[in-house]
Amino acid sequence: MKLLKFLKSLSKEKLQKFILTVVICLIAIGAVVNFYVLKNVHELSVAKEAAGKLKTQIDEVETEQKGEAAKAALREQLRAFLGVQEQRLVQGDSFSWIVREMALLAEKHPVHVANVTPGSSAPSVLKPQYDLYSTRLEVTGAYDDLGRFVRDLENSFPTCAIRTLAMVVADATRNECRINLELTLLMQPKATPTSTPAAAPEVIGKKPNA
Repeated sequence: MKLLKFLKSLSKEKLQKFILTVVICLIAIGAVVNFYVLKNVHELSVAKEAAGKLKTQIDEVETEQKGEAAKAALREQLRAFLGVQEQRLVQGDSFSWIVREMALLAEKHPVHVANVTPGSSAPSVLKPQYDLYSTRLEVTGAYDDLGRFVRDLENSFPTCAIRTLAMVVADATRNECRINLELTLLMQPKATPTSTPAAAPEVIGKKPNA
């Protein structure tokens, strides 16, 4: 209402100038909004979109790097595990190796390895690149101690397989028992005299000449 009274109080010439001023101001505001505000809003939107894509790329790279690091750590763990297992294969003079390892294992338990029978080797059906060494053990001790010895034997030699196990109990208290075990263990492949580091992977599965 006040604006209408104000406009009515103006002369025709002043009213025209006022309207022209208002129109120019509106045009100026529109230009500012169109060329500055909208441009900045568009640029801000583009910048946000680019930042979002960049963050996604960074996240993907970090995830990939973490995955590669995890794979590398797993490969190192596998190498270490395989290295340990390689050391637990029968090697050198098979009978001497068995006697020594069983004696060392028995030292951890109150049992006595009474007899180790010289064994024989034969190709493994499941792992053709390896030979299997078969032998028999006679171990004496208390019932529970013998059970722990057998458990430790399987844990200490993952490639060991117990084919047969027979127990004889001498008394009712089970303090004097004897077990007879038939075992098979993987043997470490023997390198041929002509093997070279480069050729080793190709000849590792070959058997030594009889």
